[in-house]
Amino acid sequence: KKTFASFLQADLLALLGLTFFLLLYYPELFLDRAGALNADHLEQHYPWAFLLWDSLRHGTLPFWTPLIQCGFPIAAEGQIGVFYLPNLILNALLPIRWAYAYTHIVHFLIAGWGTYAYARRMKLIPVAAFVAAFIYLFGASYGGAYYNITSLKTLVWFPLMLLIFEHLYTQPKVKSVLGLGFIASLSILAGYLQIAILSTFIFSLYVLLRIFCFSDLTVSLFRERAVRLVAVSGALLVGIGIALPQLLLTAELALRSNRALALEGYAYVGSLFPGALVTLIFPLTQTLFRANCLYLGVFALLLMCFAVYASKKPEEKLLLRLWTWIALFALLLALGQWSPLYVALIKATHFYAFRVPAKFLIFICFAMSMICGVGFQKAWLLHELPEEETVRKKVSRSFLVLVLFSSAVAFLSLWIMSQHPSAIRQMGDWFVSHFLFQKPGHPHSLLAYQEKMAAYFNVVNSVFSLNNPWARWSYGMIASGVLLALILRRPKIQIRRWLAIGFLFLTLDLYAFSLIYIKTNFDSFVHIQKISPVTERLLYEMKSLGGRIFGFRQGTESLPLVPSMNMLYSIEDIGAYTPLVFSRYYETIGQLGNVNDSTLLQSPSPQFVLDHLNLLSFLDVTFVLSTRSLDHPDLLLLSRDLKELCFLYRNQSKHSRAFFMNQWKVVENWKELKIRFMAAGFDPRNVILLERSELRKIGTLPPVIARNPRAALRRMANHPSGETWQIQTDQPGFFVLSNALFPGWHATVNGKEMPLVYADGLFQAIWLEKAGPYNIDLKFVPSFQVLRNTLKRGGHDE
Repeated sequence: KKTFASFLQADLLALLGLTFFLLLYYPELFLDRAGALNADHLEQHYPWAFLLWDSLRHGTLPFWTPLIQCGFPIAAEGQIGVFYLPNLILNALLPIRWAYAYTHIVHFLIAGWGTYAYARRMKLIPVAAFVAAFIYLFGASYGGAYYNITSLKTLVWFPLMLLIFEHLYTQPKVKSVLGLGFIASLSILAGYLQIAILSTFIFSLYVLLRIFCFSDLTVSLFRERAVRLVAVSGALLVGIGIALPQLLLTAELALRSNRALALEGYAYVGSLFPGALVTLIFPLTQTLFRANCLYLGVFALLLMCFAVYASKKPEEKLLLRLWTWIALFALLLALGQWSPLYVALIKATHFYAFRVPAKFLIFICFAMSMICGVGFQKAWLLHELPEEETVRKKVSRSFLVLVLFSSAVAFLSLWIMSQHPSAIRQMGDWFVSHFLFQKPGHPHSLLAYQEKMAAYFNVVNSVFSLNNPWARWSYGMIASGVLLALILRRPKIQIRRWLAIGFLFLTLDLYAFSLIYIKTNFDSFVHIQKISPVTERLLYEMKSLGGRIFGFRQGTESLPLVPSMNMLYSIEDIGAYTPLVFSRYYETIGQLGNVNDSTLLQSPSPQFVLDHLNLLSFLDVTFVLSTRSLDHPDLLLLSRDLKELCFLYRNQSKHSRAFFMNQWKVVENWKELKIRFMAAGFDPRNVILLERSELRKIGTLPPVIARNPRAALRRMANHPSGETWQIQTDQPGFFVLSNALFPGWHATVNGKEMPLVYADGLFQAIWLEKAGPYNIDLKFVPSFQVLRNTLKRGGHDE
């Protein structure tokens, strides 16, 4: 009882310790002073979090939003997490700033506490489990591999899945199956489906290795193994079942996005370059490798050396071997195009929708954290071994060899670059021509890549330069590691005192690492609430004029208000920034720029935009924000900010989002339609383009009427997922709304359900077969709700 009580007390201290260090590292999160508000966080995740928070305040969920892309099924995109329980709880209970900041805290704690609990389950002593959780929580897994807040939400459930599996592995019970299924569903619903699938893939690998390669005697029989495999499979099916509404919505959207059109080369974009392994010792070099990093601290390398040389107990050997194999397998997948295993996997499955295989490094970091825990435990208990002095020397020697070898390779490379610049330049040109230029995900010109490569070599020098304060800090940490390795050789030094000093260095090392990398995602809530004079004028004008905005910029330029920042002000923007933007929208409206599919933002010329003002008017664009001066009689300059290079124009031409048209043109397919639609001077306000396949919804159309129609259109109601219109017309024709059409939209005309037709291949249209008054009600109902209602009606009818 005394032993159990002491271990329980140690566990509580460890969990409190992780919380204390989280407060020490990120006090601004606890105090509501900042959050992840830079780059993608400000342009995607915070606005989407705000939209969810605001919708919950009104008692709804945002399945559809009119604020981007002329309407977008935001819940189907997934990252907003409308079904994710922590999102719903935090946003329902807290103001938006607190909810957003504490989303980080809650998930950091789940990651740290879950990792600790798993390590304890695998029989690491409390102090060793604490170190493993500390390294995972504050090392590269959340410093360098931290991708965005949605990846954080998804990743934290991985250690808990391992923990529950270990309970299931020992004794399969229904509660363990249901618990594992529930945690798996949270991983899916958190919002980053790719990370969730990668996490499930590595978890499945862990399960197979645990059952068939590293099994205990209690599960050595085939029947026992089969039972556990069935239990895990059932748990994952439970998780999929809970997350099924989200999966159905996302699949429906993904099939209409650019991801569905991806080619094989897309799956290799973002492969982990083998040279990135140097980030194990030199974290600053991650700037050379697309921010991919494996750094866990210099002291962590010493702990891994301890694990290799000192593991004797069965549970330690199991952990070491299990996670070493998983780390190697994950590394082969992370290498992407540089790995025969990954290439073979892609060619065998023909699945190309996921890019950046380097995301597998997250699981490499977790594996190394577990190995560090094993190493710390062996070092902590080293005084009990008769070969203590021998182990110390082996660990010290291995670490020194690793550091010296890595340093020699790095500085030899620098010397070669300085002495043979022309040869290095030729190698860079060869790399560009073979691996970047005209490859999927690399849209720039050959000259642009050559210039980037030349600048890249300059960055290499700055990364290692003594003029760089962070480089000096990195060298100091390496020197401290070398000093610790040399001190370790002295038998008079008590090993636990040595470990305490080493952990102190590790704490300082990873704290500095957080300042350089993860905190660059942070910004003050007060700062982002400050708006530019141009934006202020826009907000003022929008109150009276309404309509939509369009942002004109080149791909490398920015505006004070870009998608999805407009959501913070409830302004509709025809632009979008999401990996699942409609492929048809991207191929047409995307040519005007400001439509980003997370891979490419097109950069049109000012003249191209001016040639398509008819299209902007059809989309009900009232205001144009531009980084360039636009000279056109229909564009009235309202405000300009030369400091931020931003101009605000009002569109003075006739614009609306609702039209009655008696002119139409039938085309054979989408390819022909988009050419006509994007032709310079084409006016979609006057004629509707219909694909021939759409005629099946309508039947036979009468001959086109020559005279202009007389029609009165009035919007009676408007809400995020629907609109109501009254129309009076003197002839048959199409009622057209420049709102994006997507499965789930339903229309009733005078109380009767009518089919919606794709106008111009993208927008909503309804055929009105005769003159007269019409009440039109449009409503968006997510497809999973339609399926549920259908099943309910079917059951009732039976």
